[in-house]
Amino acid sequence: MLVKEIEVGYENLHLLIEKKRKEMFDVANKKGLISIETIRCSEELDTLINLYQTQINNERISSSFRVSTY
Repeated sequence: MLVKEIEVGYENLHLLIEKKRKEMFDVANKKGLISIETIRCSEELDTLINLYQTQINNERISSSFRVSTY
């Protein structure tokens, strides 16, 4: 699964990260740590983690600029 752009909630993205992490471990155990498949899974996992961190940072920035309109 190559991720280019994903707009999902934290929970779904967290599940995708866990699924990809498990897939990477399984591939590494079967094909080795330096196999192309393991490296590809690792890169995809990195992409998912970066998306997750970006969502968190964007939410923090967004929430810090919210102003009450009472």
